[in-house]
Amino acid sequence: MFWWNFLTAIVNSVAPITAVIFGADLLTAGLITASAITIFNIPIYIDLFFLARKEEIKFSRPSWKLGTYNFVRSLAIFGKVLLENVRQQGVRLFLAPLSGATGLVAFSTMRTGANVALQGLRTITNPLMPELVRFLHQRDQDRVDASFGIIWIMVVALIAPAIVVLQAVVEPLYTIWTRGQVPFDPLLFAILSLAILVYAVAQPAMAVVIGNNMLKPQVVLPALAAFIVVAGLFIMVPGNGILGAGVALLLAEIAAAIGYKTVAERWLNDNGLRWPSQPFGIAVTSIWVAAVAMGAMTQFPHLKWMILLASIVLFAWNFWRYWQILPSFAVESIRKLLVRLPGVRAMQPVDQLSD
Repeated sequence: MFWWNFLTAIVNSVAPITAVIFGADLLTAGLITASAITIFNIPIYIDLFFLARKEEIKFSRPSWKLGTYNFVRSLAIFGKVLLENVRQQGVRLFLAPLSGATGLVAFSTMRTGANVALQGLRTITNPLMPELVRFLHQRDQDRVDASFGIIWIMVVALIAPAIVVLQAVVEPLYTIWTRGQVPFDPLLFAILSLAILVYAVAQPAMAVVIGNNMLKPQVVLPALAAFIVVAGLFIMVPGNGILGAGVALLLAEIAAAIGYKTVAERWLNDNGLRWPSQPFGIAVTSIWVAAVAMGAMTQFPHLKWMILLASIVLFAWNFWRYWQILPSFAVESIRKLLVRLPGVRAMQPVDQLSD
């Protein structure tokens, strides 16, 4: 389902931008986006129908009592989702009057890559949630470490290096895509990419909080992040343009990540488990490498290929450090995850698949 969500995010981002590029006004772009999403949902519901039948899930009469109970209980989570939308998407509502239509279009366009990366990350992290919750309740430290390790190794080995490579090659591709009509800000692009990395590293802590249904942190931390975003927009955008909006988003992600990590670490300590500090530190090191590399590229664009080569060497060294501390169970879990990725299983020898 999260692969479907990943593709939905692409359609939802590309449809309105494509419509605007071809001259559509706001209403037409909205209609085209709604139509594209509606059409794209048809194969999703067909897939869900067959999945439900495969799992022998049958339709039943609705229970108003159970539905009302769940509705009341879920209001806190609904508030959390609204606050997260303020941080992730609602920033556009405040950015439009502060930066104008041109700034809003430029910001939204440059954030498309970050949004796609975010959905891609969720295809990995969200399916791990049920197993992680089970391991937490079983107080199984090894398997908790393995679940965390799968997420962080994606940051260390894949997401952080890919974002730096994208920083080096994105500008000409961006110009072709937008036909030179939307200005490119390499520093803003780098800041938005860093926000995704911070969000990715915080995923295990968020999983602990969400998986244990800790409602208070789920409301307080998104509220704090939303406040930082909105306040940051009004403080920084007037003097710095859409670059200020990117900084506000990054600061909000850092604050939320610190908060989730603090709450998760406290819960683990109180329940006989421990926060894997060493793997977390190595994952954070990848963020610092990416930040320095992308910052250097924006300041010294004529040296970007040398900077890229140096960063790849540092990423490889950091990945080697991470791999050395992974327990054997985590290595096996990562191998199984890679085999399940689309296209990888088809390349496996028959004897390995049978094993």
